[in-house]
Amino acid sequence: MKTFIKIVAVLLVIAAAMFGYIFYSGYSRGPEISARVTEFMELASDLEYEAAYDYFTQRLKDAVSFEEFADSLDDHFSRVTFIEQKQTGFTFSIGLKRTYAYDGIATYSTNKEGEIHMTFIREDGEWKILAFDIPDPYDVD
Repeated sequence: MKTFIKIVAVLLVIAAAMFGYIFYSGYSRGPEISARVTEFMELASDLEYEAAYDYFTQRLKDAVSFEEFADSLDDHFSRVTFIEQKQTGFTFSIGLKRTYAYDGIATYSTNKEGEIHMTFIREDGEWKILAFDIPDPYDVD
């Protein structure tokens, strides 16, 4: 019975260490990811199509053409601009590819705020956008 308790205790310590490592790894990357989000949102808001599109992973570029993305920027930011964002949460995964799911609140020139969600992975040495959900700035509360 003592051996069983020791094994369970060791497994709990290992699980706690792994959870702590994952949390710390995600937490420590927060400022870098938050800066990437701000840079992307500023480029998108300024209608700098090519520079903003460069933040996409190749997989996202394969799914969303440059023309579709440019049209989306025109629709989203033709009468409103991005002011700032603040991070509200994250999920960090260390599977085959490390992913960082970012949650935040964006503030626009209309003083409206909207939730933004982006998923990043490392590609070519940079955190790139794998997926994103940015509500239309005109529809946010």
